[in-house]
Amino acid sequence: MVGYVILHYQNENVSKQCISSLLASSKESPIVVVDNASPNGSGKRLQSYYAAEKRIVVLLNEANLGFAKGNNVGFAYLKQHFNPDYIVVLNNDVIITDLNFENVLTTFMQQNNLDVCGPDILTPTGKHQNPLLPATPSTHKLIVQMLADEVRMLLLKMGILQKQILAFYNRSSASHHKVQVAENVSGSGVLHGACIAYGKRYLQSANFAFLPLTFLYAEEFLLADYLHHRHFSSGICTATSVKHLGGVSTATELSDKQKLMFKTHQMNKSLCIVLWQRLKYICK
Repeated sequence: MVGYVILHYQNENVSKQCISSLLASSKESPIVVVDNASPNGSGKRLQSYYAAEKRIVVLLNEANLGFAKGNNVGFAYLKQHFNPDYIVVLNNDVIITDLNFENVLTTFMQQNNLDVCGPDILTPTGKHQNPLLPATPSTHKLIVQMLADEVRMLLLKMGILQKQILAFYNRSSASHHKVQVAENVSGSGVLHGACIAYGKRYLQSANFAFLPLTFLYAEEFLLADYLHHRHFSSGICTATSVKHLGGVSTATELSDKQKLMFKTHQMNKSLCIVLWQRLKYICK
């Protein structure tokens, strides 16, 4: 059996699209929706809307726990109440477009002895997002990136080279989107966190989907390091795909400059945690 976790925040119409696509592609699997304390009350409305749907559970967090811990609430609930063979954790802005998604993905994991797997993740324009990175970035690369980002944010805050810096980050974000998809592969670097499936061996030994150390960003780096450290196998199944709308829960009242500064600040906080966790692995 496969169970699904959807982390919801604010945008209930998008979450309903995600849930509808799951109901169409999976006829029996339990779905746990975790509302991350949405201030607009959308979590309670979803809970009421799906009250008659027995296989949908809507959990209401009392506080916004962030991405990792929010997803882990649903992950733990599924393990405790349903004991599934697989758990798929997906963003609320992911749409399942393949009616045979569940069977294709789990069969691929079985045939390739994978503990963790991602599908082909497509943007609305048809670009490919998986893997997030072809290889886990080195410690040196992360430190250089953090220092460079801090310098850029200082310049941005001072109003210096604002257009150039915003354009740089727009190009950098777009560079992760690939025109062509790779063949079905295992050991595929850093999996994109928008949709990840966890298999039997992982579920038997881990009680979380993402390491509960960060609030936002870099969860995929922490997971990639953890999989490597614990000798779990991972891969990408390109025989099935999902559509990732992207960014729909971001606060629209913020300017592009404010969004970038917020994201970079959160990212660098999370990357510090990644580096600290790597040090702990080395010291063990």
